[in-house]
Amino acid sequence: MSTRNGRVVVGTERGARRGLAAMGAGVLVVLALVAAAAGPALLRPAVVEAQEEGQALVRFVNASPDAPALDVYVDGEAVVSGGQFTFGSITAYTAIPSGDRQIQVVSSGQQPDAALFEVEQGFDDGGFYEIVAQGLLNDIEGRVLDVDTEAIEEPGTARVRVVHLSPDAGEIDVAQTGSQELLFEGLEFPDAGDYTALPSGPYDLEVRPSGEETVVTTAPGQQVEPGFVYDILIIGQASNQTLQLLILNTPVGQPCTDVLGVGGTGDGCIRVVHASPGGPDVDVYVGDATEPAVAGLAFGAFTEYVALPEGERQIRVVSTGADPAADPLVEATVEVEAGKAYELVASNVPDEIELSTFEVDLGPLPENQARVRVIHLAPNADDIDVALTGGEVLFGGLGFGDAGDYRELDAVSYDLEVRAAGEEAAELRAAGIALQAGMVYDLFAVGDSEELASVSLLEVSAPAAGSPGAVGPATPEATPDLEGPEAAEVTQEAGVGTPAAPPTPTAVPAG
Repeated sequence: MSTRNGRVVVGTERGARRGLAAMGAGVLVVLALVAAAAGPALLRPAVVEAQEEGQALVRFVNASPDAPALDVYVDGEAVVSGGQFTFGSITAYTAIPSGDRQIQVVSSGQQPDAALFEVEQGFDDGGFYEIVAQGLLNDIEGRVLDVDTEAIEEPGTARVRVVHLSPDAGEIDVAQTGSQELLFEGLEFPDAGDYTALPSGPYDLEVRPSGEETVVTTAPGQQVEPGFVYDILIIGQASNQTLQLLILNTPVGQPCTDVLGVGGTGDGCIRVVHASPGGPDVDVYVGDATEPAVAGLAFGAFTEYVALPEGERQIRVVSTGADPAADPLVEATVEVEAGKAYELVASNVPDEIELSTFEVDLGPLPENQARVRVIHLAPNADDIDVALTGGEVLFGGLGFGDAGDYRELDAVSYDLEVRAAGEEAAELRAAGIALQAGMVYDLFAVGDSEELASVSLLEVSAPAAGSPGAVGPATPEATPDLEGPEAAEVTQEAGVGTPAAPPTPTAVPAG
């Protein structure tokens, strides 16, 4: 993105002084993956395939009080089955191709031609949706709710709405217990209220008939976390006292500072990577500082993420111990955008060293998946493909400086190989790469040889976003996994995913 004296995105002086000097350096391993955890509890595809189409993420809710267990088909393929999707259940988010889709919901064990209802719906690439079975069985119908996953700009707040799905509860209000101030009011079946920003913190919720003080159901002790979207679904029937709240959450647009636990409002997040083969150890200076923000960074080493305030500053990279004013290896004006994560990379051969930035996607992931891309930073190597050993090309036609598009892959172990672009022969093999669920990986191809067998790949790691789910005590008990590898998991628990330790497999030349 930048060359000597060019312009790149990332960095300012104050934040670098504040945090960069304290960052630890990583080490070069024969194979390494730049990794950051990411978190939504979503459903993985059953097999690894090239994602030639965009994806939308959907989850299904059974809010029909007298309906039997249900199965769900998307374009004739079962995505929920096994007899566990009963009233009050939700599934995990499931990745489906974006575009126009046919949703068919049947009594469990039935085929799509016996659908209780069908929904024809267009799904946007990258969109989040909830598909709800609502109404009593004799009048059951499908409902598609768009989940607003735009970034939440107000610090310390969540985005919340109420959806009235009780067919006999009449018009209702939702308030804090004992409060005369209503959080949501005047909702009738099957209304979905507008999203409202609420401060994070604990809430004791109660549902009342509209305009009255009588309480028909409560949900005490609900913790609203910042950076999440909450859909409060009012389900059940007033007539038989099954009225309850089902509270779903989805992490959205969280700034990197929240995801990585550094800095605050107005900051971005960066790490520095030394990928210039044969280059000396380097110091990194920000602005007019006389002390380095990063000192003694060797080839293949990297810093941890730190927060830097949004804005511009001059970055100078020098040989360790050199005078930054007299002899920079490279300098560039850099800019950071608040809330975004970047890798600031020194690359190319020493006489032509340059600074580049790569934005890191820490967004939500399907359950049991990882997000992966390859970045080609070996200056003397030809264009490359990275493929499954003996199989599919995952990242193809990458020239020096190119970053492939992110792919979402099952979080399992892979045997990969590096090939000359367009060729089938493997030049380098990397066996046993164990991708961890909820992690984001950048595979940096580095080295100074023209021989691909001498190229190495580099690893760094950092934590990332939380997991969507259902919260609130007034929900049915959690149900077990649904049957079959294609089936969505029925879940009613929420939480924040804990990133696993990054893998450190080894690579060997192909032979």
